[in-house]
Amino acid sequence: MHSFDAAALSSAHPWTSELVAHLSADAAMLARCGRKGFSFRPLLVHGCRSDVRHRAFFGALADAVGLGISVFAPGDALKQAWRARPEGREIGIFEDVERWPREALEAIEADLRSGWPDDRLPVFVAGRENDVPARIASLLASAPMGDAYEHPSAFRRLVGAEAAAALVRELSVSDTRRPLVEAALLALFASPGCPMDPVEMRALGLRALTDIEDWTDVDAFRGYVERRAALGGGAVRASTIVVREIGGANDSRGIVDIYAPLTRPLPLGGGHLDPGAIAAELMDEMPWFRHAIARLENDLRIAHFAERPYLKFRPLLLVGPAGVGKSRFARRLAQIAGVGYRYLNAGGKSSGADFVGNGRSHEAPTPCAPAEAIFRSRFANPIMFIDEIDKAAKNLAAGKLEDALLAVLEPETARRYYDECLQSDIDLFYVNYMLAANDRMNINDIMRSRVSVETVEKPPSDAFPQIARSVMKEVAIDYGLDASAMPGPTEFKTAEYEFKAGRSIREIKRIMIDQLPRILGSRDGAAFAAPALEAAE
Repeated sequence: MHSFDAAALSSAHPWTSELVAHLSADAAMLARCGRKGFSFRPLLVHGCRSDVRHRAFFGALADAVGLGISVFAPGDALKQAWRARPEGREIGIFEDVERWPREALEAIEADLRSGWPDDRLPVFVAGRENDVPARIASLLASAPMGDAYEHPSAFRRLVGAEAAAALVRELSVSDTRRPLVEAALLALFASPGCPMDPVEMRALGLRALTDIEDWTDVDAFRGYVERRAALGGGAVRASTIVVREIGGANDSRGIVDIYAPLTRPLPLGGGHLDPGAIAAELMDEMPWFRHAIARLENDLRIAHFAERPYLKFRPLLLVGPAGVGKSRFARRLAQIAGVGYRYLNAGGKSSGADFVGNGRSHEAPTPCAPAEAIFRSRFANPIMFIDEIDKAAKNLAAGKLEDALLAVLEPETARRYYDECLQSDIDLFYVNYMLAANDRMNINDIMRSRVSVETVEKPPSDAFPQIARSVMKEVAIDYGLDASAMPGPTEFKTAEYEFKAGRSIREIKRIMIDQLPRILGSRDGAAFAAPALEAAE
């Protein structure tokens, strides 16, 4: 058999369309050259890690063309298991080839140069094309694996099928009951409320198999997530694992133990809120951000339609004069959505090194800024706010901040970002980026092409009530106060006067916080002595 049903494979695995086209053309070319049976040239598949996507695709391809399949991980390299000849023709998958030891790569290179045996068709899998040594990459054909998250329904089916099969194996289900259990689990995992992380799917599957007595009732499994939430069991929150394993080499500082939480499922926040509700609250507090709010609401609605139950928006650049509340806007969005927040000031001498962190050889090893934001907030989708990006230093020996940012703004590289401190790849795809600048012309064209640019004007003179209410909500959250008991706009006459005189929102917030103890103290009938503040009145 020389060919396969390319349309069927592309339909079942829509993120492999380019890969399918390459394999079809390669197989046809080799058949015309006289190669017997289905075949393709040694292949490098990039853009994916060791996960279900490529295993499922090549497993389906092997079934379609009547071949076997073997999978070799980096741990198999020194055992030389991959050098043993197979009993019949098969597809051999070499996972994470960039992590294979030098000795194994040299042996692979020698086999490629001498002519790879036709009984094992090799597929080398890597996160990025340039991660593979050039001398080996030059001997391979190359094709990308697309972004599975652009096809949520198909990806959910694929991950669900893998999770169901794994649970059946784990529970040692008998052959007679296996179809019954698999059908129940597939119905459960197809539910819109089900998480897409395999670890979370496993936990949910075990819970459902325990709670539901009649495993023949497929509808009971299909509605299990929604019923459990309605009964107070809590909705299953979307989550993901951002680091599969932290490297242990040179770990004299205990990095593996400190950052171990990154290797466990972390929640993806913001999915409990309707995009319209988020936009309405922001508009009520900061209507002069209406263009940016409209952009955010549009992005969040697209994510909602794509069944992504978490806060995720395209990188956003806010351009406007100082003091209009750009950083406060980002922080309020994080507070409303209930996700983490990290502030980074790019002004002055900030360099790429400030963003990418320090390796373990450094006196103070630290992960990259987005990884720190995830670690501190314990959310996989925090908001990274980078202020004064137009004032970031240029031509620094330590690297430009703009260059460092480009690697995380691209979804493909963000999914597999290598962190020197963690000595591992980290998935930064879910992190939300909001940048601020006073002048967009000081930002290079490449950076501007990666972000949505929205202009922010100064708030109008009659906007003080919205500003005052927003500031008090923020202060209540920061200090753990009752938001309903905070003073209203009419109690901050001095702040209102200063605002109308042209003071920035940053200054207005400082004045209001200075006045707050006296206002709260007077309500309680307490004598609050603050002569310095009264003098300022």
